[in-house]
Amino acid sequence: MKIFNYPFAMAVLLANLAAAPGTVMADSDSDDGGGPLAATANLDFQIVIPGILRFRVGTDGSGNVDEILVEQSVIGWKEYELEVMRDCADNVVIICSIENFDPMGVHTGDSFCTAPMLTVPQELQDKLQELSYSIVD
Repeated sequence: MKIFNYPFAMAVLLANLAAAPGTVMADSDSDDGGGPLAATANLDFQIVIPGILRFRVGTDGSGNVDEILVEQSVIGWKEYELEVMRDCADNVVIICSIENFDPMGVHTGDSFCTAPMLTVPQELQDKLQELSYSIVD
């Protein structure tokens, strides 16, 4: 199994930042035919398997899942989101900063959030902005 083979984690690693280990897996990734979950049995960390990540959309318009994202669990961590935009002239701006009050593991759509961040110290907001810019570069 390859670790860090999905785009966001690769961007984080290329910016010399840390990311939770994870991989995109398909049914064929298990040696015993048990599928992706069986292939995770020897990992040395807890995993979380979120809902559908990718679809195989063929000419028939089917939405059959053929891959899932398997990541190290970060349930209970604090979650912050920054919506970042870069234009064709390489200008980068934070469109929105979001503070989730529920811990990781609660879907953002089900979580109490504020935008912009209200209780996050300015020093941390500045650091998050700096890190976001390094990821999109």
